[in-house]
Amino acid sequence: MSAVESTPGARPRSRRRLILLLIAGLALVLVGGAAAVLAGRDDGPAARFERAAAAFHKAYTPAARALDDSLAQAADGFADPSFAAVTVEANRAGDAFADYGAAIRAIPFPAAAQPAAKDLAEVADFGRTLMTNTANSFGAGTAKSLVEQYRPQAESALAAAEKALRAALDD
Repeated sequence: MSAVESTPGARPRSRRRLILLLIAGLALVLVGGAAAVLAGRDDGPAARFERAAAAFHKAYTPAARALDDSLAQAADGFADPSFAAVTVEANRAGDAFADYGAAIRAIPFPAAAQPAAKDLAEVADFGRTLMTNTANSFGAGTAKSLVEQYRPQAESALAAAEKALRAALDD
């Protein structure tokens, strides 16, 4: 009799092998499933654009809301501590625009979609410039004026450029 078989409560070797085979099989299925998911993931220009757009809107929307709240609370004056929040939120929104423009430029679009992609990247640059100017303005009055005058234009131009790029990618 072997030592394993003579020990009370010990499992026979065949049972251990079965458990090890089941664990190995489960691991193989999990790795194969993960590989299938990754292989099935569409990584074409349209999918990459949609991921970039989703990331932008996820970052920009809360920053824009926080900027509006900060502008409503900020007193006019560059040295006012409440104006620091305006600067922070405008920079955060500007970073979202900058990241979006960089992501769009990094995607290898088909020739038919390149003009629309270029337009979208330029609109993102405009948004970044607007937010940088807002962050660097000399008081809440100037910042409010910039945001009220130019942000609606930037947001509508961005929506139009995204729509045009989607249409170009669908063709």
